[in-house]
Amino acid sequence: MHATADAHTETAAELATQPPLTADELKECSDFYTFSGTIIALTIVFGITGNILTIHVFRTAKNRTSTMYLISNLAVVDCLVTFIFLPVMFPPTFYSVATFYVAYLSNLAYTLNQISVCFTCLLVWQRYVSVCKPHTAKTWQKISTLRILAILSATFSIVIYLPGFFRFHLDKYADGTYHALPTKLGSNMLFYCLHTVIIINFISYFLPMVVIAFASICLIRAFRQEDKFVSSQQAKRELTLSVIVIVLFFIFLQIFRPIRYLLMWLFNPYTEALRCQGPLMHYSQVTPYATILNSSVNFVIYVVCARGFRKKIKTKNYKACSNNI
Repeated sequence: MHATADAHTETAAELATQPPLTADELKECSDFYTFSGTIIALTIVFGITGNILTIHVFRTAKNRTSTMYLISNLAVVDCLVTFIFLPVMFPPTFYSVATFYVAYLSNLAYTLNQISVCFTCLLVWQRYVSVCKPHTAKTWQKISTLRILAILSATFSIVIYLPGFFRFHLDKYADGTYHALPTKLGSNMLFYCLHTVIIINFISYFLPMVVIAFASICLIRAFRQEDKFVSSQQAKRELTLSVIVIVLFFIFLQIFRPIRYLLMWLFNPYTEALRCQGPLMHYSQVTPYATILNSSVNFVIYVVCARGFRKKIKTKNYKACSNNI
């Protein structure tokens, strides 16, 4: 353990004395951060807007179901996730914002993302029970039951990610910039292996993937067997289809989470590897952007897959335009 801590100290000292970057290297970084920051900013604005519209549609529905309750709660958390990721659109040199983000805000963002993961699991499982086990679905149809499960999921996620807030400390260098360096807890390989590699990856990726994959396969089978010409079942079919598509995006975009934790182990200090011309400069935006996109794409899925949702959005836009006129 002492050897690990000494290695971190030596690495930090070496980074502090690195030669300055050339004008061409700085321009390359500037161009990259401008392009990626613009894409991220547009996605965040779209994600927040889409989630707000989703919340409004499902929370003002006349016949509000348990599925609508879960979808609206998921949209609330996704809206917070996209908002917390705002600092990612700024370059690392922008008032050391990237350093503060990695040290503190990133763990908060991924805590909220874990809540989103739990809510997605609840949503998929609720649809699985409703479609595949309709005779035993009474408990899962009660909003009071889902509210308790949602509170427990949020509490569980906060407790699991709480140690992450103590992994880094800020160190001010002679040039006035701040750098996030690992604390004793963050440098402890036993803590990293048990908490980050095993517990976090198991809870945030592998366990949800098993639950979601099982429920999704059952939903797809049931979806194919349903009579698509029965008009009374059309809304439920569209909602189920929306959930299935959400799951497909979820499985692909969440895979970058365990990759991030692996890179945090391979490159230490991780914050320095993300900097301009660092080994992870170009990858630095991938994991956050995948999380932002995962929290922003649901609105598009509802619009494309659910005719009722699309109709409500058109109606509300028409009313808004009429009021402005």
